Amino acid sequence: MANLPSLTPPQLGKELVIYTDASDTGIGGVIEQDGTPILYHSRLLSDSELNYSVTEKEYFAIYEILWKYRELLFGSPITIFTDHQAIVGLNPENHNPRVARWWERINYFTPRIKWLKGEDNEVADACNKLIN
Repeated sequence: MANLPSLTPPQLGKELVIYTDASDTGIGGVIEQDGTPILYHSRLLSDSELNYSVTEKEYFAIYEILWKYRELLFGSPITIFTDHQAIVGLNPENHNPRVARWWERINYFTPRIKWLKGEDNEVADACNKLIN
C-alpha cells in the first residue's frame, strides 16, 4: 500500500481554509489549516441534484462541506475559495428558496468567500475528479 499523507486534526479557534468545486456530476472539497489538509470530501450528485444550475451546484458544494462537518468547523474563522466567480458577488437571498436556505446555514459560520481561478483550485478539483 502506498504511503498516504496523514490528515491532521484542527487546532480550535485557528483559521480554516476550505476549497470547493462542483462539476456536472459531483462536488468536492478540502479543509486545510496552515496549508495542511484536515479533511477531503467528494461525492456524486443524486439524480435530483444533477438538475441544479451551475451556480446552485457551486453553492451546494460549499453548503455540504460546511454543514456535514459543522462540528469540526464551529468556533474557527473560515475562508472559502471557489472557482465560480459569480458566487462572490451574488446575493443568494435573492436567488431561489433552496439556495436561500443553504445560504442561511452557510452564514452560521460567517465565512469569507473568495474567488480562485479554476486552474489554481487544484485540490478541490482533484477531489471532484476522483468520482467522475
